[in-house]
Parts: sequence; C-alpha cells; structure tokens
Amino acid sequence: MGLLKQLGKEYKKKGNLIIHERTKSSCKIIKPNKDVFYIIGFLADGCLPKRKWKYEIEIYQKDLKLLKKIAKMFKKNFELKPKISSHKNISRLRVCSKPLYFYLKELHKEVLENLEKKKLRRHFISGFLDAEGSLIKTKKGLRVSITQSDIDVLKKISKVLGEYNIHSKVYGPYMHRNSKKPMFYLHVEGKHVSKFFKKIPSLRFFSVPHTMTLLR
Repeated sequence: MGLLKQLGKEYKKKGNLIIHERTKSSCKIIKPNKDVFYIIGFLADGCLPKRKWKYEIEIYQKDLKLLKKIAKMFKKNFELKPKISSHKNISRLRVCSKPLYFYLKELHKEVLENLEKKKLRRHFISGFLDAEGSLIKTKKGLRVSITQSDIDVLKKISKVLGEYNIHSKVYGPYMHRNSKKPMFYLHVEGKHVSKFFKKIPSLRFFSVPHTMTLLR
C-alpha cells in the first residue's frame, strides 16, 4: 500500500514533503540512501510505538554522542529535529511523525526480508552493528560480536559478510539474564575483523589495528 493511502486524506504530497493539511506539519520523504539504511539497521535497538494518536520513533542508547550523530541524520534527511533526553546512563532519541513512522516501518520490513539483494545493505549492517554489537578483546585477538534474539537476521548478515569474503559464525541459542528470549550471537574474529571494518562503516567503532580499546 502506498504511503499516502496509509496516512489518509488529511495528508498531501508536495514534492518530497508530506504535509498535514490542518496542522501544516511536514516530513521530507526521500529515496532510501546510506543514512536511511543506517537508521533502519539501528532500529534494532529502537522501536516504533503507537500510542493512541501518536506515531513515534524511539532509540535508546548509552552513547550520547552517537545518538546526536543519528539525530543529525534525521534532520538532514527528513527535515525533522528529534528530541533527546537522558536519564542516568541511558539517552533516548524520539521523533513524533506519522509519515515517517509508516515510511520507516515499511522500509524496515522490506529490508529485513530482502537484505541480500539491497545495494546499500552494508550501511544497514553498520547501523545494526552500532546498535547491537560489541568489540571484545580475546586471547586470540579481537572479536566483533552482534547479539540478537532473531536468528534469521543474523544468518542474513552472515551471508552478506560471506559475499564480502568475511568469515562469520552464528552461535546459540543462549539464555541471558536480561532477556526473556533465547539470544544468538554472530562472531567475526581474527584477521576477518580488519576486513569487516574496511567493508562495514561504523560510527561507534574504529578499526585501528592494536589500538581498539572500546568495549561494550
């Protein structure tokens, strides 16, 4: 179903803008680019709640600087300024927009179903990594680990990495004390970590050999 049909008669399109006729509020809807794919990937650590008449996009993160970078992506691509609030060591990015809500929800579903076929898939993996990943020092070197309850998306990411000649493996299920669902882990280790970061851009991790000290 088209976006305007989902939104209803009160919304009109003018160029790239979707405008609410009564409130005149607007949202820019563009063809998905690398920023949009990054946001879609990062939504693994966010949610799209609908509360009565409110349609919201929310992302929670400990890294406030990273959240501010993502807020700039929303402003640049959708002409919407997210609100960021912090409580203790957790920060929340929040955007309230019905057009953007439906746009991201449908795109998120489409990308997950057809990840292997998407040209910008590595930017989706980048956002997914920054949301759910960690960089760990082991006795054998460095390990990239991505944690997720949905094994299917990890298998798809592993398949894409394989096409980039990056070896990865999915482990699990395991039970985690902070999760009611079984969890799965995608690991990239050894020499493949360097290859991973050369192919997968990241705003959170930095691929400088022997100086990676950022651990989740």
